[in-house]
Amino acid sequence: MSVEATWRTIEADIAGIPLTLRVTPIYPEGRKARVPHEPRQAVKAGRDQTSAWSVFISYEDVNGALSDRRITCRQIERAIGGTETIGAYCHERNAPRAFRIDRIREVVDLSTGEIHEGVPYFDALRANGFPVLDRGLATFAKLLVFVSRCDGHAHETEVAEIEDALARYAMRFDCSDTCFERAVSDCKALAPDAEDFRSCLGALLRTPEEPRRKAARLLIDACSRVIDADGHHAPEEVEWGIAIGAALKRLAV
Repeated sequence: MSVEATWRTIEADIAGIPLTLRVTPIYPEGRKARVPHEPRQAVKAGRDQTSAWSVFISYEDVNGALSDRRITCRQIERAIGGTETIGAYCHERNAPRAFRIDRIREVVDLSTGEIHEGVPYFDALRANGFPVLDRGLATFAKLLVFVSRCDGHAHETEVAEIEDALARYAMRFDCSDTCFERAVSDCKALAPDAEDFRSCLGALLRTPEEPRRKAARLLIDACSRVIDADGHHAPEEVEWGIAIGAALKRLAV
């Protein structure tokens, strides 16, 4: 079966997974949201290598109003005149928003808790993508985080299963200890949505055949372990698990 035909079949497998599903990032310790009234924005952002990366920002808008909020990146764009803007999902407004990077006064990295200035932080993120050093491991982590937390819950046993799966991936694909440790830390800042999940399956499909099969087989086992970890199976979780398993099995053959 051709790549295009396989992808059409995978899309049919996951068609029942709601596009509204998304992971909600945590608040940094000691921080909370502060979002003043603001007008609705019509924002349509594409996706780039920063998609699913979440941070907590302090932002000053054009009128000088300050806000503190969790956002998940979708795309960093350079507008005419050189101004860089983040197309992101704002979890306090439950809606897409655009943020000028030069108006971001402070960034809290959710993976490390470190505080950064906005411009250099997002310059590095745009240039390098996630801090995790291995692209395949980043894709693997995003898929597992979506499976574990898209139902709105993050049980400790699910987190442990993800770490175990990342360790098995790192061993199978000869990732360094530094890369593995970074991936485990980065999971705290990943907040993929259904579109990120779909994109990760597409990225896995485009991987050379043998590595793709190995990764897909690891994911089939890991997703099953993650779904079973908390001992509770909601009906929708079972339905999504069946769809995810079907899609991954097509990638494993």
